[in-house]
Amino acid sequence: MAAFDPITVLRREHSRAQTDKVAAWVGDDPAKFAEIVALMTGSDRLLAQRSAWVVAVVGEAHPEWVGSHLAAMLDHLSKPGLHPAVVRAVFRLMQTAPIPGNLEGRVMAVAFAALGGVAAAAVKAYSLTVLRRLAEAHPGILGEVRALLAEQLPTACPAVRSRARREFGVGRQGPERRWEGR
Repeated sequence: MAAFDPITVLRREHSRAQTDKVAAWVGDDPAKFAEIVALMTGSDRLLAQRSAWVVAVVGEAHPEWVGSHLAAMLDHLSKPGLHPAVVRAVFRLMQTAPIPGNLEGRVMAVAFAALGGVAAAAVKAYSLTVLRRLAEAHPGILGEVRALLAEQLPTACPAVRSRARREFGVGRQGPERRWEGR
């Protein structure tokens, strides 16, 4: 029997079944996760798109693996022409994965840029969760988050409004009351 080749599987089709096959191959092996991250941050747009879903699935199962790849992922986000799935996967992971202290500033910058820019709705929603997590350690950013939300919410899509309400209490009790006692 031939060895499993994630590239062949990912090229075959883009489906949940293929994603699950590659995720099962990665299993509990951080070296295999690194291989899939390399595909996501590589130059092949199709493989980047398809491996992004695998990275998100495996990264959520093993958030402790993400930190060692986060700098490369953040570097990759600055490249033009990325497939939206890659951007979405990185932001999805930053919601739950431990963020190394030396990368908090960079993560904060990309999250603010996504929230204030023309990012997809999912990326903006994920950004709110990332910023809420960072605000626990850096409460000084709350003013900037509040200002952005005041600007964004009147025209924001339902996903962003819902996430702002969940993460910051905006529209319900106000962000300042949500943060009391934390």
